[in-house]
Amino acid sequence: MSGGAGATSGNYLRLELGAAFGSAGDANWLPPVYPSDPQVFFDLDLDTAPMAAIGIGHDYGSGWRGEVSLNLFGKSDFSGPWSYTIPADPGPHADMEGSVRSAALMANGYRDFESGSALTPFVTFGLGIAHNTMGEWTRINPDAGRERRSFEGGSDTGLAWSIGAGVSWDVGPVMGSAPAMLDLTWRYFDLGSVSGGTEALPGSGAGGSPVEGLNFDVTDHVLALGLRIPM
Repeated sequence: MSGGAGATSGNYLRLELGAAFGSAGDANWLPPVYPSDPQVFFDLDLDTAPMAAIGIGHDYGSGWRGEVSLNLFGKSDFSGPWSYTIPADPGPHADMEGSVRSAALMANGYRDFESGSALTPFVTFGLGIAHNTMGEWTRINPDAGRERRSFEGGSDTGLAWSIGAGVSWDVGPVMGSAPAMLDLTWRYFDLGSVSGGTEALPGSGAGGSPVEGLNFDVTDHVLALGLRIPM
């Protein structure tokens, strides 16, 4: 076992900060007069959001670690045009904009690989529960007189999972602790789905309520720095 792999043997506290590069899979809505109007899908771009995590774990001293972590994903604004419809319809159709944020409670496993140096590569996997919240979302319609109409937000809770890889560096004692580890980690998170509400906000214009509000699958690529401090 390398010095890096064994530096946090026993219980540890992990603090992490990073950036989440999100995407919205299968973004779509069912408009108010569906099925007379088709189901519309959207190509949404999500802004980069901050991510912070805190975890309590145990290093078993054999290259394996396990922990429970709370991962908080900051507000990410999104916007984008319609891309296609089912059934096919030439449009034009509305564009969408809004925001989303997430929180995930994860059980994580790690496998450290002996390197014979202060640097220790590792892989990680996680399974847990995510709560995704969509803020107020807005339909942007090209038709004159109906340019913008906003709807209430919504939230969903469901299964989440992650995979990732990284490298740890032995940085020595932190505030009198045993040798601590600095982790550089990439993770892919699948945080489940999120749906907006169907109730129009007051003063947002005339029109019916959608059969189903804007919804999409939330995924994130996260690049983060973490500090593991022995307890």
